[in-house]
Amino acid sequence: MCAGGTHDGRCACVFITCQITEGSSPIPTITPLHRFIRFALVGLIGVPINLLLLALFLHVLGNRLYPLALVASWEISTTINFVLNQIYTYGEQNIHGWDWPKRAFKAQATNLSSQLVTFVGVLLLKEVAGVNPYLASLIGMAGAFLYNFVMSNRFVFLPKISELPTQANETAYRIEK
Repeated sequence: MCAGGTHDGRCACVFITCQITEGSSPIPTITPLHRFIRFALVGLIGVPINLLLLALFLHVLGNRLYPLALVASWEISTTINFVLNQIYTYGEQNIHGWDWPKRAFKAQATNLSSQLVTFVGVLLLKEVAGVNPYLASLIGMAGAFLYNFVMSNRFVFLPKISELPTQANETAYRIEK
């Protein structure tokens, strides 16, 4: 039985890895599953933002300029998502000064590589297959999500070498529920 187990003898324990820095309390690091969930939540916040912006730009520009409206709504929503991911999904990383613009540039490059393929697919869905422009955009966003998560973890939000945990400063803590 765990120390502090429940009254019925069951034990509910969660293991969290914490990074210890000199002169500070443990800083919990996020498990890959929790990071994935946070990334997905930020992405879900970006969907209505993107669609509302798309509706606004289509209203202002008209359906003939759908490609321009799509790009404009995408650019604004991905910038908002980058900021939210930096703060919420990867907030435990110590980012200061020029690291923000560098990461923003990497995020835009990653999103652009994903969006180029998605953009062509969305246009084909709308123009050739006759799919509703909002549904076509949703399908494109869903297709790009996994690619963006993998590339963001490996390219955009990769911690600096000096921030990677080592055996000496990483310890496992047992938190009992």
